Amino acid sequence: MVDFFKFFKSKKDQASEERPLDPVQMATAVLLIEMARADFDQAENENEVIKQLLKDHFDLNNQGTNDLFEEGRIDCR
Repeated sequence: MVDFFKFFKSKKDQASEERPLDPVQMATAVLLIEMARADFDQAENENEVIKQLLKDHFDLNNQGTNDLFEEGRIDCR
């Protein structure tokens, strides 16, 4: 549960040129990924649906979508 709230902490140690991820976007990504893992069978098509939902809802480009998804996967571990 503690890992779930990591995204609220400020990331001052990140490189200054790196854009910090929005906490609402991060929380959404983490929740969608956790929902896909709930049945212990996360298929690749589920990942693609999550990426498309994030891209459409938050109006992200492909790189932003992939970055958000990957950070969400890391926070789910």
